[in-house]
Amino acid sequence: MRRAPIAISRGVVVTEATSGVGRGLAFVDLRTGRLLQVVAPPSGADATYFAAALVADGDDLFVGAPGPAGSVIEYDMRSRAPVGVYDAPMAAGASPRFLGLAVATSKRWVVARAGESDGTAVYVFDRRTRKLVQKLPDRLGLDASYGLRMASWQGRFFLANPDVDEGYVDVVR
Repeated sequence: MRRAPIAISRGVVVTEATSGVGRGLAFVDLRTGRLLQVVAPPSGADATYFAAALVADGDDLFVGAPGPAGSVIEYDMRSRAPVGVYDAPMAAGASPRFLGLAVATSKRWVVARAGESDGTAVYVFDRRTRKLVQKLPDRLGLDASYGLRMASWQGRFFLANPDVDEGYVDVVR
């Protein structure tokens, strides 16, 4: 059983909704604990892994939607509607798989982890344009664990590798 991610912003808790209330995102009032709304994955998103990662930043919510291709979907916290998609184009010789297993944001960037047919990589997107600007290969040679956990602080991204005994952290941007 995987742990459900959670994000909090503007007095609302967002987590993965599972059977009982439907699959998708559950928006819950932080004060009362009352379920406000369940938002289903957009058409085309793989519901199996939808909401694998959640990051709230002000009025923006970034949802990892990994699947055979995968993406990161940006939602408006107030309307709870999707407003944009970050996805990586297929590159010659390597197709990104499961983009959105981990996500972190800053004022300028959205960073997302993906597996690939030739290994693991972290993708950097321009937050304003939602365009891919850089693909960061696994510099530490950790393959499957590279960037499984990530966070941002003061414009820098910290990629943790929890499956490695030594607990490596890579700092980027």
